[in-house]
Amino acid sequence: MYSLNNTIIACSTNLSLTSAIGIIRISGENILESIAPFISLDIRKIKNRFAHFIKIQGLNKETIDEGILLFFKGPNSYTGQDIVELQVHGNPLLLKKIIYLFESECGFSTAHEGEFTYRALKNKKMNLTQVEGLDLLIHGKSDYVINEGKSLLSGELNQLYCNLHQHFLSAKSSLEILINFTEDIDEDYAQTEFYKSIEKFKANLELLHKRVSLSGNKILKPRIVLSGRPNAGKSSFFNRLLNKNRSIVNEAAGTTRDYVSEGLFIHGNEFELIDTAGLRETEDSIESQGVEKAEDIISSCFYNIYLVDVTDITEEDVQNINKSNPDLVIINKSDLISTDSFTQPFEDYFSNFSTLPHSVEQDFDAEDFFEKINRKFNDLTASAPILLERHSDIINDLNDKIKLDLFSSSNYESFDAGIISSELLIIQTKIESLIGVLSSDQVLDNIFSNYCVGK
Repeated sequence: MYSLNNTIIACSTNLSLTSAIGIIRISGENILESIAPFISLDIRKIKNRFAHFIKIQGLNKETIDEGILLFFKGPNSYTGQDIVELQVHGNPLLLKKIIYLFESECGFSTAHEGEFTYRALKNKKMNLTQVEGLDLLIHGKSDYVINEGKSLLSGELNQLYCNLHQHFLSAKSSLEILINFTEDIDEDYAQTEFYKSIEKFKANLELLHKRVSLSGNKILKPRIVLSGRPNAGKSSFFNRLLNKNRSIVNEAAGTTRDYVSEGLFIHGNEFELIDTAGLRETEDSIESQGVEKAEDIISSCFYNIYLVDVTDITEEDVQNINKSNPDLVIINKSDLISTDSFTQPFEDYFSNFSTLPHSVEQDFDAEDFFEKINRKFNDLTASAPILLERHSDIINDLNDKIKLDLFSSSNYESFDAGIISSELLIIQTKIESLIGVLSSDQVLDNIFSNYCVGK
């Protein structure tokens, strides 16, 4: 998919929306010589890491646009190759026209997603965990995710992985001494030293394993889902939280057949607020698909809010709540019924859940509502969880492997250096994959597919 031999070009800013400035990035060899006929400045005057005002000219020397040219001489650049960045006006039509000019006349290739960073990885300007950290930094929806991206990018988390690798190498060396120098050392002493090294490795691994989060994806892409039976008031509540009429509200049951989503900022973090189809048995095939999709979203969401119509609570609500175990139950249309008969005959049942009364006809304490959501997010991130699924999977695999009896000092009497050596090779492969020494094409494709074009 990726090549290192061609010169690539892409827009590093938004190519769909108009903006004040657009940035075009080019990486390869002999870029200045290639673009010389199409810029107004003599390339001999272009200095490394200086800003130069230029005009970009077409085949007939007509001015397409004017802006700033920055040149970064390889290997001291982001990709390790020569890089030119053009800061021009952010009209998408102008940006596309400039890119087309250089592609058609200079032979540059359109960059794939993440191809600039791929070249940085291949030219050893970054390691694999830094690449993954950059991905979190770009796409992070919360301070915690962004900070973990910074930690990976700066090498802080990778240093913990490298420390684990060093403890592993100590254990591996102890075993190799035992295997290769049996006649020169005391065997009992060598076995004892091996198990001491393994215990140190286990202790470091345990610290990382405690940070592996089962809720990693929920933190990376936190979804707040509004669920409930048809006409429970989900769409009205959805619109109220957004302070705009985003979702259709109608008295007819089953109006929302597919989910509707919008971004919602709560205490500096961005969540995806989702209005789902009403949960009910239906013979309508389209509505049925919407219900199935709603159930899938509910099962994997960060925060599930179930809304009930206080004037029409049924056993079906109870079944839905028991199935989805919501974080919060909104008692909707609460102004239509007296406090004395509130939620009867289900008052005792709802006492088992966190509830909040709501009515579109009355004021709503949104801050209390947002605080409940923020509290859960803070609780999930309090233990500094490792979010990336690839890292979590490897750490879990390592933890399972190191728990084998043959790595326990209780196995002293049945010590088999050959079997242990074979298992250590498996562990070594996993650790080297964790720190980015080994990385398959499939892993790289999965990582870079999430990158934006131009990065």
